[in-house]
Amino acid sequence: MGLRDLLLWLFAGRSLPRRSDSGTADFDLGGDVARRTSTKGEAELAAEIETAFPYEAVKVAGDKSEAERARLTMIPGQCAAHLGDRDNFLSVASIFCPPPQGIDGPRSATEILAASAKVDLAAFRKAPIAFDADELVEVMNEVSGDWPVEVEAIVGPLSVTSPLTNEPHPLTHIGVFPTDDETEVPALLRWGAWNDCPAPEVHVAHLRAWRDAYGAKLVSVTRDTIELKVERRPASREEALKLAHEQFAYCPDIVLQGTQSIEALAASLMQSDWWFFWWD
Repeated sequence: MGLRDLLLWLFAGRSLPRRSDSGTADFDLGGDVARRTSTKGEAELAAEIETAFPYEAVKVAGDKSEAERARLTMIPGQCAAHLGDRDNFLSVASIFCPPPQGIDGPRSATEILAASAKVDLAAFRKAPIAFDADELVEVMNEVSGDWPVEVEAIVGPLSVTSPLTNEPHPLTHIGVFPTDDETEVPALLRWGAWNDCPAPEVHVAHLRAWRDAYGAKLVSVTRDTIELKVERRPASREEALKLAHEQFAYCPDIVLQGTQSIEALAASLMQSDWWFFWWD
């Protein structure tokens, strides 16, 4: 399996909703409200989620979606991002439904953006969510290797493509957000803070740092993935390795379940304008 095939496979996710033995619609949704179990049927629950989503969601054929996203982003005062096929969109949008009784709702976008200004990225990269300091040293030794002879460059966006056929989805969703600063999108979506996925403010802080350094732009947010497109690639192996270490701390699975080594990730960053991140 090639790297692109692996990344496409990761986009398959889990089908939403799934039927439990009791016949209820069982949604595995991620985010601040990790699970929602409802006696409502699939269509009713999906309609509830779509109604609760506070932003415009444009439906478009997968083969036309990237051109449409780019067009929407060019309109002053707004930006746009792919939200994937129907299942991915419902998962992302579900955070805006009223949470189950006894569970607090997500923080506001204003609170998340304020918190993003206080994120210490240097400290985060020394002690990422997935590992303590000792584990990080051990894991870094395990994923260090030689510079690869061949590199498979990623071409995106993968979120508009079926992992089963490698063909564009018949229908995808594009979220349109009331800001021309795409780094705010994780805050607007309240996206993150499950398992080893960083909190929304950490996503915002990384997006701003990589925007300033590489012209990185947020292109896609699905149930458990983020895609960026960059204007500038790292110019040297040394720079690429430094960036690869930053990305590994942010999202270890792109190495542990993807490139298998920091060097392979670094090499791909010198060959591609597309960055992909995935959290289980």
